[in-house]
Amino acid sequence: QQPTPPPKHEQQHRSMASPSRGIVCVFGWMMCKPRHLQKIGNWWSERGFKAGNVAGDPKVLFFPDSVGRKKGQDIARKVTELDMELHGSNSNAPVFFHVFSGQGGATLAHTLRSMPASHRSKVAGIVTDCMAAKMDIDQATLGFKSAFHRAPWLGSLLGPPFWLAGKAVEAVDPRLKQWDEEYHELLMASVNRWQVFHTKTDRYVPHNLVTELVEAKRAVGGDVNYKLWEDGAH
Repeated sequence: QQPTPPPKHEQQHRSMASPSRGIVCVFGWMMCKPRHLQKIGNWWSERGFKAGNVAGDPKVLFFPDSVGRKKGQDIARKVTELDMELHGSNSNAPVFFHVFSGQGGATLAHTLRSMPASHRSKVAGIVTDCMAAKMDIDQATLGFKSAFHRAPWLGSLLGPPFWLAGKAVEAVDPRLKQWDEEYHELLMASVNRWQVFHTKTDRYVPHNLVTELVEAKRAVGGDVNYKLWEDGAH
């Protein structure tokens, strides 16, 4: 007796599971846990991509030249090694980044600046969900407060001490002030294709700043698809 072939949708799923579709790195928001990103990673995996999730670490924002650089180097190395393992040395498989909020934006920038040129050129696109347009202490504080969206009173309580701590670090580390400018330059110079999702009612990442970032990227030749909803949460 011949074995019963799998259902058509299973055959399609298996064919889509080829590693040749590429790699997706999901960069989470501040203080998120790997389990929070599992659903997003699974969405990409079901479409045949090898997905890796990176949880948010606030120290990446405060210490861009120590913690941030090391984090970016670690991610860049793992992406390179995974690409070699899955596709070999002559791989043309693309790499994508799916980025959430300011924390994800910082992780993205650190990764891009740490990637060797041969692999940075393989980054085919960026998907952003409410990604920050700026990388300063004020924006970091808003991002910190957004982590307490289920208990906003706690975010309001802890926000001022967080802001003061950031300002204290900024006072002794001049590079922190320069990080916002470097963040913008990295986004302008790297990865031409963007898919940007945002909402006009985002309380933590002002939509006008995101619109300015999109317009700046388009001005330097970026291929940006911008979806701005009238209403919605961060």
